[in-house]
Amino acid sequence: MTIVYLRPMTADAYEKFLGWSIPDYAAEKAKAGDFALETALAQSAAEFKQLLPAGIATKDNYLYSIFSAEGIDVGMVWIAINAASGESRAFIYDLYVEPTFRSRGYGTAALFAIEDEARRLGAKAIGLHVFGHNTRAQALYTRIGYQPTSIQMRKPL
Repeated sequence: MTIVYLRPMTADAYEKFLGWSIPDYAAEKAKAGDFALETALAQSAAEFKQLLPAGIATKDNYLYSIFSAEGIDVGMVWIAINAASGESRAFIYDLYVEPTFRSRGYGTAALFAIEDEARRLGAKAIGLHVFGHNTRAQALYTRIGYQPTSIQMRKPL
């Protein structure tokens, strides 16, 4: 069984995270048809600025580096806690495992560690968004008990 530990993200790790996450999110949104390719990067940066106005110090947002049992940095995760609905819920905004560590159990172990952390933060449920074209992630989430809550569909004309 793969074991991981979540450690609060450092300022340097946060800058590295923004450096790849903003362009990656822009590409995913463009691929999904949600952003025009020409404006995707600017739209992505604007969403990050809106969601994380104080960076790693943004209230109710928790950014972690994921470390293996051997102390190797294998990825990162960003979760937020929202109690507006009356029930405290966690939402996974981003989960990233370095490509060299994929298909080795780190994603699954990270999801279980995230669930433990969300419980510690008072969450009673946890959710996430996955792009329709990311069937690999969908399979992982389904395998460990996540269920669709709504499905959006599109047909190009």
